[in-house]
Amino acid sequence: MISLKKTEVLLQPVDRLLSTPPVVMAGETAFPLPVVQRFCYLGSVLSSDANIDEDISSRIAKASCCFGRLARRL
Repeated sequence: MISLKKTEVLLQPVDRLLSTPPVVMAGETAFPLPVVQRFCYLGSVLSSDANIDEDISSRIAKASCCFGRLARRL
């Protein structure tokens, strides 16, 4: 079972001008899937242009938050 409300797609096409949005078929009904530019998966931030700056910034922010919580306990 797929939740179409929660499903989104990150495309990395060779030519962005020729890319078509993906569609899921259920019987005779077609459901277009929303295309996103950023996607968070297991704590990593993936982007359609393969930019890793957002991923590194996200990881540093999460680590800083965790260390901040530890300081209160010590």
